Amino acid sequence: MGTRGHRLAGTLTAVVTACFAFVGAAAPTTPAAVDYLPLDRRDAQALLRQVTQRVMSFGCAAANNGTAVSLDDGTVLTAAHVVTGTRLINVIPDLGPTTVATAEVSPTHDIAVLRQPPSPAPAHGIRIAPDDPPAGTHVLVAGYPHGQLSLVIGSAVIDGQVDGRSVGQSPGPVLRVRTRAATGMSGGPLLDPAGRLAGVLVATRSGTDESFAIPASTIRAALAAGVTQPPTGAC
Repeated sequence: MGTRGHRLAGTLTAVVTACFAFVGAAAPTTPAAVDYLPLDRRDAQALLRQVTQRVMSFGCAAANNGTAVSLDDGTVLTAAHVVTGTRLINVIPDLGPTTVATAEVSPTHDIAVLRQPPSPAPAHGIRIAPDDPPAGTHVLVAGYPHGQLSLVIGSAVIDGQVDGRSVGQSPGPVLRVRTRAATGMSGGPLLDPAGRLAGVLVATRSGTDESFAIPASTIRAALAAGVTQPPTGAC
């Protein structure tokens, strides 16, 4: 290689070195945090089987069926009306033994917390979504319709929000969900695409594909205010 070739090679080496030095300086030293990692359907269904339980509450004259969901801090949520007027509550996970629970309800919303004896087995739970899902969000819903033994998981779409008073709930936003829920699914979770709790089912319009859920923001507010009252309607 002649003198000209050596000069050209030296120039290219300097340019390449400078480019790599620039890229290295611009690159972040730590990866950016990612809050939204969509689950595929199979993983989402497996998660729901871990965190969703069947609830059988026995009152003065009859049994009431519902659904509950475990949070990542160990809290077990259901709808308050599932445990109203009960004397005994059985919590039956899809995978695991039946336990007896007591309940405490929110004074302002259709939300209840189930208290169970400590378990030696590691608990599975999901975290509450940081924001309410906007209209058009695809979610999964889970529950035990009519108290059946097998967990049912289905697809749903968020249609928007309505005032809770229009569907027999407390004032404030309630999610309108396009899904055919059934008796026994109250308290069941809505799982957003990232595997977080977007809401809890509380009502449905009979004979339609329209159901309603307490949104994540209301769940957070109710838990922060304290879910400490005993269920009403005792015998």
